Amino acid sequence: MSKKTVLIIGAGILQISLIQEAKAMGLYVIVTDGNPRAPGFAHAYEHYVIDTYDIEGHRALVRELQRWESMTQIHLAGVCTSGADVAPTVAAAAEVAGTPGIPYAVAQRTHNKAEVRYTLTMAGLDHYQPRYASLYREEWQERPDLQQFCRESASWMYPYPCIIKPVSQRASRGVSRILQPSDEANAVAKAFAYGDPIILEECLIGTEHSAEILLDSHGRCQHFHVCDRFFSYDDGLAIELGHSNPSSLDTEKQQRIAAVLLASAYALDVTIGPFKADIMWTDDGPKILECTARCSGGWDSQWTYPQSSGDNLLRRILQVACGLPVDPQPLAPDPQRYVACAAIIPKQTGRITQLPELTPHWQGNTRCRLIWHVQPGDMLAPLQHNGQRAGFLCLEETSYARAWEQAVLMATQLAHEIQVT
Repeated sequence: MSKKTVLIIGAGILQISLIQEAKAMGLYVIVTDGNPRAPGFAHAYEHYVIDTYDIEGHRALVRELQRWESMTQIHLAGVCTSGADVAPTVAAAAEVAGTPGIPYAVAQRTHNKAEVRYTLTMAGLDHYQPRYASLYREEWQERPDLQQFCRESASWMYPYPCIIKPVSQRASRGVSRILQPSDEANAVAKAFAYGDPIILEECLIGTEHSAEILLDSHGRCQHFHVCDRFFSYDDGLAIELGHSNPSSLDTEKQQRIAAVLLASAYALDVTIGPFKADIMWTDDGPKILECTARCSGGWDSQWTYPQSSGDNLLRRILQVACGLPVDPQPLAPDPQRYVACAAIIPKQTGRITQLPELTPHWQGNTRCRLIWHVQPGDMLAPLQHNGQRAGFLCLEETSYARAWEQAVLMATQLAHEIQVT
């Protein structure tokens, strides 16, 4: 009897929930990760040490699994991930496997911020995004002046404040907010360190949110939700402090965001699977800061959304990826449960000797979860991007405000208690 199998790209802590859900569905789970000590390996039936960005390595793995299918009884039914920015890898592996998914070329397009901006422009969706321009290294070397560049090449005359970012990075790597001419050189150099070209965008004003949809094999939306995100922009860095579920936005605003996501996904030829966008709600309505063909990370899809809604998005993602019937998204519970996730951001630097624990009151409490992304022996350094946050404190409370306030309070205390040498 063949084993209906799912290949999950990534075996970090953000993928463990997906691995466990796949096993609960009766799927045979194979995972890959470039880290030979990836924590998700212990939860899967088989694992392979392959970097999650290694396209050819995953194509070769799928061919090898297919070659030995008759002997191993492994039948690859789907390829997916959760909370990992590896849409091209997932798409490439699914193409070779012949399982549901978007074409590799489409995944590549969604992985490039410049191509996303251009595609939305060509689709007539500029009113859903900030004004922007691509800046090439050669152009910058010839005229290192953003005001001149904007006058000649961009769609607005005065660039400050503005956002500078690489075209294909994640977790705010290489991103800066420029407030004045003296900030330009360092910000542009930081972004170019990740590739050429880079993106220059106008700095919007509003509230920030993360929103995602899941499309089935007929391109129908089978899931939608929005959470609220909170940022610090000190020293020009975009550091996410955390998020809250469910969103405080009213139903009408959320419906408008859903319409933006659907229009943008279809414009980018994403017609199946997850599609996620960072949204800013402005006086002119919703604007897409970034979007890509994956579900959210940062413990939104993995913990705070299911905890607040009672819904299981990860199960639905697996169903779409494996060509199975898709469970309908349930109506929001009444009364709502409010869950916040606050980043643990220590101020001290040095080598970690000990990490604090939750107080006895919260230990084992299902309304609270402490997640460390670091461990003793790791070095703490001043944050430059969101991938360096030490951990997260997720907390369910009786009101929206109380959930966020208590999560921040506990995360701040835990950050202070990290011991370093």
